[in-house]
Amino acid sequence: MEWRSIILKNIRRTMRRYLGYLTASTLAVMVFVLFFSFLFHPNATRLAQLQLVAVVLGLCVFIVAWFAAFFIFYFHATLIRERNKEFGLLMTLGMTPGQIGRMVFLESICIGIAAILLGSLAGLILSPLFFALIGLVVGLPNTLSFAFSPIPLTITVIFFGIVFLLEAAITSWRVQRRTPRILLLGARVRQIPPKISLVKVLLGLACLAGAYIMAIAFSVQFLYNAFPIVILAIVGTFFLYSELLVGLLGILRRRALSGVKLLIVSRLSHRLRDYARILAIVTILNASVLSAMGAVYGFLQSVRISLEQSYPFSLQIKESMEHPLRLTPDQIVETLKKEGLTVTDQKVTLFLTGTVNGEEAQIVSQDAYQQLRDMAFRYTSGLDNTGQIPASLTPDQAYLLDAVPFAITTGNRGITTEGETLTLQFGSQKHILHFERGEHRVLNNPGFNGETIPTSILVVNTDLFQKLQKISTIQQQYRIQSYHLQQVPDTLDLYGLIAKKAAEKESTYWLDSDESLPLMNGLINIILVAGCIVSGLFLIAAGSSLYFKLFTQQEEDRRQFHALSRIGMQKREGIRIIGIEFLVLFFIPVLIAIVHSSVATLDMLHLFLATDFAARITWTTLLIASLIYAACFALYYGVALYNYIRRLKISTVA
Repeated sequence: MEWRSIILKNIRRTMRRYLGYLTASTLAVMVFVLFFSFLFHPNATRLAQLQLVAVVLGLCVFIVAWFAAFFIFYFHATLIRERNKEFGLLMTLGMTPGQIGRMVFLESICIGIAAILLGSLAGLILSPLFFALIGLVVGLPNTLSFAFSPIPLTITVIFFGIVFLLEAAITSWRVQRRTPRILLLGARVRQIPPKISLVKVLLGLACLAGAYIMAIAFSVQFLYNAFPIVILAIVGTFFLYSELLVGLLGILRRRALSGVKLLIVSRLSHRLRDYARILAIVTILNASVLSAMGAVYGFLQSVRISLEQSYPFSLQIKESMEHPLRLTPDQIVETLKKEGLTVTDQKVTLFLTGTVNGEEAQIVSQDAYQQLRDMAFRYTSGLDNTGQIPASLTPDQAYLLDAVPFAITTGNRGITTEGETLTLQFGSQKHILHFERGEHRVLNNPGFNGETIPTSILVVNTDLFQKLQKISTIQQQYRIQSYHLQQVPDTLDLYGLIAKKAAEKESTYWLDSDESLPLMNGLINIILVAGCIVSGLFLIAAGSSLYFKLFTQQEEDRRQFHALSRIGMQKREGIRIIGIEFLVLFFIPVLIAIVHSSVATLDMLHLFLATDFAARITWTTLLIASLIYAACFALYYGVALYNYIRRLKISTVA
């Protein structure tokens, strides 16, 4: 038989076994091509929305590259170990270690070439759809056209070519170093009962405790502590599996267990020690996905909601009475209608500028404030009950309300006060007022145009406000025009639309909807899309690693269960043993990953001083992501258990 014929027959015979590995490698190449194709798109650096997308996908490219290298090196090595008996038989039949190594090298290269070709082809075919999806999620007015560039394909071929070449060389070298006895016997060598090192147990607990303490108690130094936290978490997780859990099973084993329970505990002790490295890797992969999809996306979602709530009106204009606009409110409404916009409500509110405890503040009457607040709450969904004031205020009472321009972080954003009273200085008059403090949502965030606008509002008795108005100067008076519009396109510049008709005067500020709203929505959407793609790859890596690892010991388990069946073990007992064992191996990493990601989430919330509102959304998103991830692992568990038991052929000997 010719050498080439042997290699081709081996590839065809093992193709079913390698199908999962080839599929995952092809997907990694495809995602690499898709992301890089966008980075080299001619419009990627021209539009602000696409610049943010380029940054996100650029980070994802490095994550995909790391994932691809890990997946290719680790999983192919696992598949090769499953073929040890085959290689041992070939050596006993006369093939030299060099020939075996050369055969493995050529097989690896063929699989690598197939993955690169299929992944690149799939990436090119799906690129137009991917570009259209990006344009849709970031809210581009026109579809992002497809633009072919040879650079992404060149980079992909070079990177994955090097990875597959190195992996093939290392794998073939490892196979050549094994003797026929090791290849044929392998796992049949008698295993020594695992012994626990107290030093390693304490070291593992200390590493996990150190990582958690650094993450929770020193969130401000996150940029300096991030790398040590990750290293401590990895080391601690490894010793958690290899020492602590094995030790707990050893304690359980010394109890009066018998029959199936004793066999389950004994097998799990060996499996956890043997699988400690892969379980630690799977746990870190799971924690990375949960932290990214749950915590980060949840926090960004709270940012988006808070940003939307910081702009309760479609358009607001602060107009100085000293320099009024050339257009009246009715003329502004007509201008908006000519552009096809529907004005559902409008209100003009008079404010005064005064001094509260030495700091500038906006003064408004209770009646005017309540009307403005009612309008904001009538058209803006999701607002909480902040800024609610009692039905009436006496002349010596006031409400000091701070702006909520960004309701995801805590901290003092308003006027400094002490005690139960404050001092209102208006001209030569001074008023001592009893006050309560809260937050308002009646003014759009002034942004960069309103750096000189005081953001705190002092709500006073209507009679007192009228007295202040009578003694105020024209420089202290201004009015805010508030408009609510239906379905304002993100691309419409309301500020520019009104400015064309009325020249902006000194002390006139524009409080229209923030331009960052569509950018933030696009950023969150693209993070969700890219995160789902990368998370899918990580899920494949985590689930498939356990799947492939379990099947490497299938031959040894078949012999063991055949021997047990000869001494009376029932088929249902064998299925129970495998089922519990797989359940622990698949779901313990998920549970520990949820703990890791919860600590990471808490660290992030502390770092950004998140409010209860932001924390609630973040934790909810993390919970949903954890449930979805557990469901995916449950599917892996079911498929692995079914195929393993089917191949194991457990039977009861009469």
